[in-house]
Amino acid sequence: MSTLAQADLRIASKRAVYDNNKSYGDSETIVLYIYNAGPTLASAPVVKAGYTFSMDYTAVTTTLRAVEGLITPQLSGIIQGGTLDWKGLPRPPSRYVGWDMVTSLPDIPVGMLMELSLSFPMTREVAYADYTLTASVESKTPDPRKKNNATTYVITPNHHYDGSNYWSTPGDLENLDFVGLTTVEPKFEVDLRVASARVRYNNNLPYGQAETLTFFVFNDGPTTANKPVLTAGYTTSMDYSNITCSLEEAGIPDGTNPSEYLSDTDSPLQWQPLDGMSCHIDDWNVICNLPRIPPTTLYRVKISFPMNTTTTYKDYTATASVSSEVKELDLNNNSTTYVITPNHSNDGDAYWQAKGSIEQLDGPSVPSGNQACSTGWLPQTPIIVTTGRTRMEVPLAQLNALLPEFQVSGYDIETKSVLPKKVAGTETRTSSEAITVTFSTDGKNVLTYTAHPDTLVYLSPFRHRIGQTSDSVNLGYWIPVRMLWVGAAIRGMHSDGRVTPSAYVVNVEPAVGQDFKSIEPEMVSASHSYVVGTLDEGGILTHNPKDGQRCGPANVPAMMAAISRIANNLVTTTTPPPGTATPPRHGYSLRYRGPRDPPPLPRSRGRRILPAGVPSRDANGNWLIYLYEEDTPSAVENARYAVNNGAPAILTYDPNGAPQRRRESTGRFQSQSELLQLTGEERSGRSGTGQLDRDEYPPAVAAEGGARAVVTYIEAGDNRRAGSTMGQQFSDHRRQQPDGHPPLQPGDRFRLAIIHRNLSDVEYLVDHSEFPAETQIERPSETD
Repeated sequence: MSTLAQADLRIASKRAVYDNNKSYGDSETIVLYIYNAGPTLASAPVVKAGYTFSMDYTAVTTTLRAVEGLITPQLSGIIQGGTLDWKGLPRPPSRYVGWDMVTSLPDIPVGMLMELSLSFPMTREVAYADYTLTASVESKTPDPRKKNNATTYVITPNHHYDGSNYWSTPGDLENLDFVGLTTVEPKFEVDLRVASARVRYNNNLPYGQAETLTFFVFNDGPTTANKPVLTAGYTTSMDYSNITCSLEEAGIPDGTNPSEYLSDTDSPLQWQPLDGMSCHIDDWNVICNLPRIPPTTLYRVKISFPMNTTTTYKDYTATASVSSEVKELDLNNNSTTYVITPNHSNDGDAYWQAKGSIEQLDGPSVPSGNQACSTGWLPQTPIIVTTGRTRMEVPLAQLNALLPEFQVSGYDIETKSVLPKKVAGTETRTSSEAITVTFSTDGKNVLTYTAHPDTLVYLSPFRHRIGQTSDSVNLGYWIPVRMLWVGAAIRGMHSDGRVTPSAYVVNVEPAVGQDFKSIEPEMVSASHSYVVGTLDEGGILTHNPKDGQRCGPANVPAMMAAISRIANNLVTTTTPPPGTATPPRHGYSLRYRGPRDPPPLPRSRGRRILPAGVPSRDANGNWLIYLYEEDTPSAVENARYAVNNGAPAILTYDPNGAPQRRRESTGRFQSQSELLQLTGEERSGRSGTGQLDRDEYPPAVAAEGGARAVVTYIEAGDNRRAGSTMGQQFSDHRRQQPDGHPPLQPGDRFRLAIIHRNLSDVEYLVDHSEFPAETQIERPSETD
């Protein structure tokens, strides 16, 4: 693979038609937009623009201006919106060559949009014919996509009096956009849910005493609910003229169900008072205007009614509902009923404390079936393997026959080098879906592979500017093939391990019409990143994250069941890995559970999600919160990236401030819908680019988080699995510890620890470049 820089230059004409039938001395100005989509600077760009009769090429005036930082898939809409902050640049030199004006531009950084204006005075020549002409751009930097390097426009003398609408017709501005994202409009949708805290409320209380209606409102995303409104019914004997209202909020970890926390008598939720709610009466309803609700945020609304002197005798079934300005994904769970009754005053606390239908706060926003997750490339996909000092390629279908003599060439992200990775075997799966990805590793040649939609590739991280603000966010790390788009830069590399961080996607399309078999290696190493591709042109990094779990929404019990299966197969040991006397880097190793090992201890709630014997705290007393790199590669990689770029590894537990910090971090960035201009079908994960979540490190539960957090768009299931895994551990640690240590409390310190299914030790999130990069599993012997 070539290490040459690449720059995807694009050009478009501001107008579709230009007038060369103006009076002598008047001018017509051809306006061209030039954009560099990256991934590197475009060196010495040159623009050629055609002109025609009656246009004085000897007296052309050029002007140039630019806007920086426009890393966006859809420039055409931004330009037409007219909100760009242009800055003038020095006039570039132009000369005529034949019937082209040739203009030399300054180097164009990634994300810069230039506007070149060529103003031609009219001569005394008369033109009669329309001409369709071309403008083009090229530079010394190789361009992986040539088809948007040219644009056309018409110069005509025949429509001078056709009016401003004719002459202001836009040119082909879509030529500046990523292919496949040019006709999609932004979508904003939410899944708001409401439930009553209790089944029944009492309106047969003494005069002046109050009954409090309590409701939970939850936003399951994917975008923020703007101007939400809660409407709740009441009945006679309740004094609507003297109501009081209050609002609290709590964060629900991504991928978990609110009812799990609301049903638990030892609930870990930290309710925080929230301002910004106002309530008023409309007929027999209370209308509460709530502040905006970010995704995964739970509100608790309390409305207290003093009793008046009116007496009631009948039960009344009332309704509460929630709505917002944003379109609802599912209308089935945004209303709930409860009973207001005067007839059970002596029935005891158990009667009045019965919980409402809080389960309707749960569930996925978009159903997605329960098919098996399919990962891996097709059997004929070449994979780079190593034997001794020799590297060669074999199709994945032949890999099993070559084991154990051959090792897969795997990539270590920390050391940025290729290391031989042991393979336990290969798995073959079948699916009716596959994605064909075409990409260029050298700016000239292209490679085409077909893979299953959930196969992960390493997307080179880049910074995305949010609107016209100074804020920016990461988009990158491990991402499913189905979420790639034309223009994405995926991590590529030479077969000798040198990295080329710009294997540039030039086409993505579904492969349909047959059943596809895939093969994926089962790695036994510190990383499941391995290299596929051809030795001559280079390969790309892929990952095997699924471990046979069932696909579907990220917030279903199957997610925790898959993690539980991993945990049940691993036990903690202090024995050094086989063949070495080196102690485990952090004091603990993991190995597969053997027949003589005791079964996992039962859990008080839910499934066991950690291997038996892993420590709750490190040697310095910091609490350990574990993540599975295999299950959540993107979240782990984002945390590593953040720490390696200055974020703290040791964090302070502060759950009370989590909602506010979540607003300060993920809440200020665009939803994935606006970021990538996705359709509803694409957001559902059934096709196209799937669904992205905003992942943050440090997490919101840490005092070091908030506005200082590194926020990255990663695959939604990855983010929600990480949130669920961490949330359950925080919940467990808040209970009394079996070793007698006090429970986790606000102000305690914690750090992330990384577990890999095939990792021989526990890796703490630190700057661990001093540690050896390669380890292997300690498997149980046959005599265990």
